[in-house]
Amino acid sequence: MQNLKAYFAKKNLVSQIRNKFSFHNPSSRDIKDLIDSMPEETELYLYLGTEHANSNYYLSEEVISRAMLNYVESNTPQEAMDRIYEELTKLSGWFVEFCGHCMVALAEEHWGDYKNLVVEQIDVKSQGKIGEFTIPFFLER
Repeated sequence: MQNLKAYFAKKNLVSQIRNKFSFHNPSSRDIKDLIDSMPEETELYLYLGTEHANSNYYLSEEVISRAMLNYVESNTPQEAMDRIYEELTKLSGWFVEFCGHCMVALAEEHWGDYKNLVVEQIDVKSQGKIGEFTIPFFLER
């Protein structure tokens, strides 16, 4: 919890990106400049399906992703992505730890001293590697 408090108590990358992009879109001029700066071979697709869940506006994803990466102080887009990834990985670990403490507090409040709970260890078969798990983009209704 101290890590989360310390992180959000000062200027930080996650808050800056959230505040800049969560509820604000780049201006028309910024969008034009971003598109103009993309390499010629960049493929900007819009996939329109008959169902809303089957549409993909990759063009807008590419524009907003580039806008966010350009916002991060770095020498290259990859360096910006690495900075964001590193911050989010660290932050998510702190959130998971915080949630674990919340679960203990809830258990104590609702079930008494959690040390008296009966704990049973079970073995769960691996469901595979997370890096190999995919969800199909298109859905059947």
